[in-house]
Parts: sequence; C-alpha cells; structure tokens
Amino acid sequence: MEALVGYSEGVHWLNDGPDAEAAISCLACNGWTIFRLTSGIRSVPDFFEAIREALPLNPAVLSQNWDALSDSLWSGLDALPTRRILLLWPFADQLKVADCKGFLVASELLTDLCISLGDEKLTTGNPKSVVVFQTGSVGGVAS
Repeated sequence: MEALVGYSEGVHWLNDGPDAEAAISCLACNGWTIFRLTSGIRSVPDFFEAIREALPLNPAVLSQNWDALSDSLWSGLDALPTRRILLLWPFADQLKVADCKGFLVASELLTDLCISLGDEKLTTGNPKSVVVFQTGSVGGVAS
C-alpha cells in the first residue's frame, strides 16, 4: 500500500485547527479523493444521515443497521476508481460527548472499513488506501 506521510491507513484523531487543515490540503494536492461528513453529528441517526449524504453507498441504506451500513459503504467505496480515499469527520467529538457508545461503534465500523478495503484478497487485487480523520477538541479514537 502507498505510504502516507505521518499516517497509516485507519482512523486518526486530529485536533481542530491549522494542522488538521494542512494535512487535508496536503492529501488533496496529492490526488486523494476526499469525502467530508457534515458537522453537527450528535446522535447515531445523525451519523447515518451524514454518511448517506456524503459517501457512495451500494445499495442504499435506509435503516439504522450497522451491518447494512458497513456492507453498503464497503461496496460503494470499492467500486470507486480511486485508490486513495480520505474521509473527514469534523467535530467527531460532538458524538463522542453525546453518545460515547454510538461514537465507538461508528469508529470501529470505519476502522474495519479501512482495514478491509486495504486487503489485497478481499478487494480482488484492487486495494485502497483509506484514511479517516476525526477532528475535534476532545480526544477521539487513535489507531
């Protein structure tokens, strides 16, 4: 897999501010496809809606089922021609504070997605580098 300066594939916490914006700009300038969730995710329903709005899902997920979301996200991202994907989740600390369990489940889903999409066998020879940046002022899940 392609080396990412300072970050490996997976979920990373960045404090809000210039460092986070610099990292995102660097990846954008290097051809990464960037998906940005809306801010204000304070509940699991908000998270599902933000994913629906920002990311390719295949098939669409209308319920709040974590397994269905995981499968749909995997298929949607796997079908993209790009091999380098950044998902930005701004102010992820809002969900962490409001619903810590929901935050942890969402973070685990995203971590598993990064790992499985980077797997040569699971992607039939077309692995992707997937990085998730959670930003906020309260520490998140570090990989």
